[in-house]
Amino acid sequence: MTRYSINSLIEKIIKNKYDKEGDIPSHEIVVRYLEANHSDAVDKYLATHRSSLLSGAVTRTLADQRNSLRSSELATRIMDGSITSVFDLDMFWGTTFFVSGDGEGVWKTLGSLTGSDHGYIADKYEVGAIAMSSRATLHRDLQTQVGQKTTIQVLKPEILMRKIQTAYDTTALIGGA
Repeated sequence: MTRYSINSLIEKIIKNKYDKEGDIPSHEIVVRYLEANHSDAVDKYLATHRSSLLSGAVTRTLADQRNSLRSSELATRIMDGSITSVFDLDMFWGTTFFVSGDGEGVWKTLGSLTGSDHGYIADKYEVGAIAMSSRATLHRDLQTQVGQKTTIQVLKPEILMRKIQTAYDTTALIGGA
């Protein structure tokens, strides 16, 4: 089963079974429905995409591990004063980051990052911050415009589409970088 086939099946399920008032169900609801009613299609999809699904799981696990170390433990230890010297940072030297390498990119530990690697990481964070800020601005603007009504009651589809395109066009926001 191709990605297109499973996507088509998911779209049909959402449209025919759940899309009664314009709401889209959570992914958990759709997954449970697929597993209960279309297990053969799910099995074929999983077998076909096994490698990319495993790769995605590894990537997410590494990112979760990295984020967990950085955001919780490091922050807690710095704030409570238990990190008093660079030697106390030993456990963080092994934190991994994805950097642009030859070809597809590589994962490197914090201790092995070069200056250009740090620049690459900083650029990615900056692009992400710009994108998130732009999307937040979009939704603050829509909050004001829509008020107690719904978006579809207030905005014409073409106007909403222009607003969304502007908010999600990060290349325009960062000067084509």
